[in-house]
Amino acid sequence: MGIILSLILFFASASFSFAASFHWVDREGFHSVDQVTKVPLEHRKDLPMARSRTALPFTEEEDRDGAMYVWFIFGQSGFAYPYIPARDIPKSLVFKRVETPQVANIAWWKGFVALYDGRKATLATVRGEVSLKAMERKRGPVAWYRFEVPPPLKKSPAAEKAPQGALKSADDALLHLGGAATFPPQVKDDAERGLLRTEWQKAVANLEALRRKYPDDPQLLRLLGAGYRMGYNLDMPGAWDRAEAYLLRAEELAADAPEPYISLGILYADSAAEYAELAEKQFQMALRYARTEQLPQIWWGLALALYNQGKVKEAVATIDRLIARYPEDAKARKLRETFLKGKQ
Repeated sequence: MGIILSLILFFASASFSFAASFHWVDREGFHSVDQVTKVPLEHRKDLPMARSRTALPFTEEEDRDGAMYVWFIFGQSGFAYPYIPARDIPKSLVFKRVETPQVANIAWWKGFVALYDGRKATLATVRGEVSLKAMERKRGPVAWYRFEVPPPLKKSPAAEKAPQGALKSADDALLHLGGAATFPPQVKDDAERGLLRTEWQKAVANLEALRRKYPDDPQLLRLLGAGYRMGYNLDMPGAWDRAEAYLLRAEELAADAPEPYISLGILYADSAAEYAELAEKQFQMALRYARTEQLPQIWWGLALALYNQGKVKEAVATIDRLIARYPEDAKARKLRETFLKGKQ
């Protein structure tokens, strides 16, 4: 259960969720609410803050007994189970009472639970580490419970994929929106922007219709995410949230495909400076699975994400990789000069 301890450390500095909206994608499509408590528990893990591990997808009030933190950490570690409040753990089939605690066992009291870190005899809670002795002085003798891994669920049949012809047509429709592919969009005037918006609405409507038939096709969801990213470039309301949600869902369904990571990295890179770190993470993930022809785009995006965080040395080293492979790339050389001058 070492992965649980690593996640405890990862989320140690994470705060409770605060956002203007909370959005996710499931088989029914895109959802957005204004409070995290309105997000069904089974979809808390799908929220961007949980995926990026930047915030906890629940409120302090929801975790009063410590059980939601325990549930979330176990789920993030690959040991998912339906949420169980602290009072119900003793009668749950998910946990078994034990006499001698081990790492990542549950320390239980009638109204509170925490994760045990056997290395230091401390307990991990959402508010940080707490001494076991201090907790026993406050709440009385502890009872220990161990997570019992349930039998694996029967695998669902493979999701039906959209026809390649339909995907190609959808991709071609997005390619025709070339002016909206970059931020800011390449348009001459408001009239051209208006025409692009009209064509964008048609392209996205067709993609959404296709998604309703094939809700779990990661390639289709990636195209939707890329399409909404173009919508964001065109200042279409709500497009940014939809782009992020669809691309995260595509990553979940096809974790070894580089395209969703590239598209989401571009979305973050084209957003406010505070998203530069998230952009870096996406491009780093893309590098794990990238094909050779995708490397220039990834190195370019990664270099900019690093530079926008003030990591100039790493940014130069990254663009140097691109130049070493493609020495004739004048744009890459110019970008390198920009990095070294400290201008953008």
